[in-house]
Amino acid sequence: MTRKDEYLSKSPEKFAFKEILYAKKDGIARITINRPNAYNSYSILTLRELYQAFLDAMVDDGIGVIVLTGAGDRAFCTGGDVKEYAENYIRHPRDFWKWMWYFNQTHDLIRNCGKVVIARVNGMVVGGGNEFHMSCDLSIAVEHSYIRQVWHKSWKRRSRWSNPISANNCRRQKSKGNLVFV
Repeated sequence: MTRKDEYLSKSPEKFAFKEILYAKKDGIARITINRPNAYNSYSILTLRELYQAFLDAMVDDGIGVIVLTGAGDRAFCTGGDVKEYAENYIRHPRDFWKWMWYFNQTHDLIRNCGKVVIARVNGMVVGGGNEFHMSCDLSIAVEHSYIRQVWHKSWKRRSRWSNPISANNCRRQKSKGNLVFV
């Protein structure tokens, strides 16, 4: 019996990623958002590439751990690219849901890939970047990192991540050992 192609992983070099870096070695897949000049904010292309990399790492039986990080030392991820939002999704609101599909699918892969996923936090964690780090099983952060969530008092409905990411909860998670600063 042969395995289906959808269960076969590829070498990272086979991907032509432009906005992420992807490497696999010694049972660890490393996925890096590579947009340091934009504080590692993600565009639709970044989300598509993250989805492909997480899917590949999930089906690779030689991988046991996935590490997600951002390039440079200033930001892990600062959420969605607001320039892209302004240029595309304000003008074409229906396209936002196409973007949201990749966002949700990538988070689902992180949470349900069957591998340990570690957020290697190396600077700012803001907005959607906070949602990425909260989807991971463990966050390891450098001391100069900080975590913020975009919120406005006039918003009536909370996101599905708004309660677990409060500052007090982050302190509790740190004290329990779930959020590690190095």
